[in-house]
Amino acid sequence: MMKRWLPYILLLFVLVLSQAVCAVPYNRQTALGDTTKVAKSRTNKNKIEYKAENPGFDVRPFAFQGRYRIPQGIPRFDNSKFFSHLYAGVGGGMEYINRRGKYNYRTGTNYNVFIGKDITKEHSLSVALKFGSNLVRNDDIELDKFGVQLNYHFNITRYFMGYNPRRIIDVSTILGAGYHRSEVWQSTTESVYGMLGMRAAIKLSNRMHLAVDPYMIFSSPGYNGMHKNETAFNYNASYGIGLSLIYTFRNELSHPGINQTPADDEIPMFDDRHYMFIEGGTQTIHSDIKFSETLGRCFTIGYGYWFARRLAFQFSGGYTSGNWDKYTTPADIAMGRPQYEYMSKVQYFFGRAELAGNTLTLPLKDNGKRKYFYLGLSAGYEYGFQWKYTESSRQTSCFYGGLTGALQVKWLLPEGKALYLSPRFTLVNFGVPYKKPYDYIEKKYTDKRFNLTLGLEFGLNRRPYVKRENDEEKFKFKENGKLKFRQALSVSTSFGGNYIMERGRYKGFKTYNMTGAFAFEYQPVKYFAVRLKADYNTHNFSDMWSYTEYLDGKVYQYTGLWHLKYRVINGIFDVKFDLSNMFSGYDPYRKWNTAIYAGLVMSKHLPFETELHEDELTLPGSVVSVGRSYPKDMLYGIHAAFNCRYSITQRWGVFGEFGVKIHKNTYLWAPYVDYNPLRVLDLEFGINFKIR
Repeated sequence: MMKRWLPYILLLFVLVLSQAVCAVPYNRQTALGDTTKVAKSRTNKNKIEYKAENPGFDVRPFAFQGRYRIPQGIPRFDNSKFFSHLYAGVGGGMEYINRRGKYNYRTGTNYNVFIGKDITKEHSLSVALKFGSNLVRNDDIELDKFGVQLNYHFNITRYFMGYNPRRIIDVSTILGAGYHRSEVWQSTTESVYGMLGMRAAIKLSNRMHLAVDPYMIFSSPGYNGMHKNETAFNYNASYGIGLSLIYTFRNELSHPGINQTPADDEIPMFDDRHYMFIEGGTQTIHSDIKFSETLGRCFTIGYGYWFARRLAFQFSGGYTSGNWDKYTTPADIAMGRPQYEYMSKVQYFFGRAELAGNTLTLPLKDNGKRKYFYLGLSAGYEYGFQWKYTESSRQTSCFYGGLTGALQVKWLLPEGKALYLSPRFTLVNFGVPYKKPYDYIEKKYTDKRFNLTLGLEFGLNRRPYVKRENDEEKFKFKENGKLKFRQALSVSTSFGGNYIMERGRYKGFKTYNMTGAFAFEYQPVKYFAVRLKADYNTHNFSDMWSYTEYLDGKVYQYTGLWHLKYRVINGIFDVKFDLSNMFSGYDPYRKWNTAIYAGLVMSKHLPFETELHEDELTLPGSVVSVGRSYPKDMLYGIHAAFNCRYSITQRWGVFGEFGVKIHKNTYLWAPYVDYNPLRVLDLEFGINFKIR
């Protein structure tokens, strides 16, 4: 036994000896060198003096040249106030539970929220809430986990290299203990555990760090959902890795007046800290049908805040849809009906929280303040509600959550505007309950969703009007010299398409839903205007409907694939909220203008058009008619839209507008339209002319 520990004892002796040697007091008269000879010594009561006969080579100036030196101007560690070095974080990761019983789990997800404080520059305490899940391999059983954990952190980097709040990477240990609660098959178990890990915290800004935490856990029985393991040793082991975002409320570099380097400057690279964005595009879902058959739509609106030079928080919400499956209707030769394909849709309403960053700035153009083109990345969590439909209008609806990430190719424009193209990938995780009596068990699925969107971003900083030459002749000024708003009257015309949220559709007709509009707008004040708009919509549907066939006075009843084309005239009264004037101030020379419209809509149907599919067999010389009608009453709803306009000249401009009309179920009738309530989405592009 002694032989086994002998190498470790010798190593410890060497380390202690080296520390003792380094601890000898330094004396200015002591000469270090191989050739040093002591010629004379004299002893007094309080001191010992040495006189070197041959001083030789003095190694002292060169001995510690490679050691770490704290840069000048680094403030000392200050923990005098409550919020000093208080931090909070949120993160997620993966965890694998070693098999020690009948359940063999897959690698699962882990999430945590924590708060902590640096007690000294090397020592820190934190408390965390943890939750997550693991699935059993080759089964749909899920283990749900929840726990509370107390952590002690020892900062290795600060201990050996000193305290430096500007350091890029800090490495620390994590020693934790916690309480854990597991639930599987409606069976609940409890356990206590210990955790050992490491943390590498990468500095993103003065207050923000990105941390990578690998760890191992050893626990009492119950961590894996079983009261007792089937192995000889009744404990559990697991390991994992987490990624966390940590925000420090106050540290030395956050004090006012501190001398910061440009890399630590938290002023964003762009004109505005606060910004809004809207984007739209197409979507596809990884499924058993062709890529081209899954194509759908995606619309998003959101808000962002640049909290550091290259990092921002983004919060957004939106809607996306696409086809996820298809079904084939059997042919009926006797009734003259061929085989058709039905496409089943999936719809998502979601909210997102993301961290966005500028990863690469390309120097295509520089006006002395910023570059005009950059590549960005964003990643975060998406949570929402989904509907999946089948061929018989049955649906599966449930909440879902998942990870999402996107690349942004952004072109920065003047006045805080930007255009960008953004491909996005999202993992959608959800559970569908089994039939009774197993409603408490969920069958787990994961959808892979891809989006490609075109977006517009506009900043929310206020930009006061700058007076120019000859403005006195064109605009009226107040007595204090400020520009007085000039009333505006304009007309516009636009053309585009519309989309009604459907549960599914039959293939067989190539259709396009058209939108055309004409509008008058009057803006008497800076922030608000009124608009009267008339537009014309067509809505196309394909569906299996019963119909009547007439021949030589005889009546025959059949069912076949019909195409219906609704035609609707809408009158819209809107109130305009001028976002550009609200956030940036009034400027008659502004090139980019953004606004939101909200109001009421009145709708009147024209006679609709019907057409039987050409593959349907009919008797020669017969006349067919479908037993459907269109709404004949005036219908009412609400309208909202987002408008972005670019002024080519003082009078002419072009614009794009995305809007939604919401009606009751009586707006039109089609069996596979999503009524809750009915929503018509419009995307229009047009020309605007300012009369005055």
